[in-house]
Amino acid sequence: MSCTLFASSVSAAIYKTVDEEGNVVFSDSAPAGKPSEEVKLKPLTPIPSPQSGLNISKPKPEEQKIVSYKKLEIVEPTPGATIQNQDSFNVRIALAPGIQPGHRIRLLLNGKRVGESSGQLSFTASNVERGSQVLTAEILDENSKVIKSAKSTVFVHRAIAPPPPPS
Repeated sequence: MSCTLFASSVSAAIYKTVDEEGNVVFSDSAPAGKPSEEVKLKPLTPIPSPQSGLNISKPKPEEQKIVSYKKLEIVEPTPGATIQNQDSFNVRIALAPGIQPGHRIRLLLNGKRVGESSGQLSFTASNVERGSQVLTAEILDENSKVIKSAKSTVFVHRAIAPPPPPS
């Protein structure tokens, strides 16, 4: 059902009467033989239609749908893994859904930045000391706010050569 209102510059008179039962009745013609009162209306205020006057634009990034990442996981090395005799190793991240436009992935090793990417899910941690190491993968939005993060602890072991015998 559609209803269209037309405003005209020609103003028609409106009449107010009260019927036998006390109901107020408005009409565009004065009733014959009954007392009536002409109603004075205030001028109409024109409002432009959205097509002619409003600037309708694309939603701002913060108004766009917020993506919920279902999976963010450090899959290599596996949590709790021991890395033997290496000072560098690869870190691989699994993510679902894929990285969204404007978002980035950042990898931290013990809170220090290893790398950041807008699509790469693999990083190399270099010059890693021996001992327990905490890897943190973070998804950042366009304002560098952390949306989601995942942590994993790995252990780096290195053989130590015995000291040379005294001569």
